[in-house]
Amino acid sequence: MYAVALPFTVLLLVFRVVALHRNNKYAVVFFGLSWLAFLANSIVVSMGVAGMQIKNTPYCVETKSHTVLILGAIGPVIHDVLIFLATVWILMQNSYIEANVKNTFQVMVLGRGLPAFSKALLHDGQLYFL
Repeated sequence: MYAVALPFTVLLLVFRVVALHRNNKYAVVFFGLSWLAFLANSIVVSMGVAGMQIKNTPYCVETKSHTVLILGAIGPVIHDVLIFLATVWILMQNSYIEANVKNTFQVMVLGRGLPAFSKALLHDGQLYFL
């Protein structure tokens, strides 16, 4: 289920970023290709693990993993960071507050100065990221 569930959950976030960046074809292509890489990564992870049944129980234990599985841990984190930053970047352009270091931090973390819908998108992305 890992190779199906996680990529299609992330696809919802990719749809969000593509909708926010609909006028930027490079962003749309980049995040479309990054999702395909994420899907390939998930398939590789699911194929890189073998299991063995524990004697006299219906349970199994992982017996073999490859170093390529490190990508399975790092890949989703990198992809989620890129999605989050792309979402924050476009939402920052909709804020009512003048852009400086202090205000940028407040908009990114607290959503101050954002319209209600943009603030809801930001908080939803933060919850997913956490």
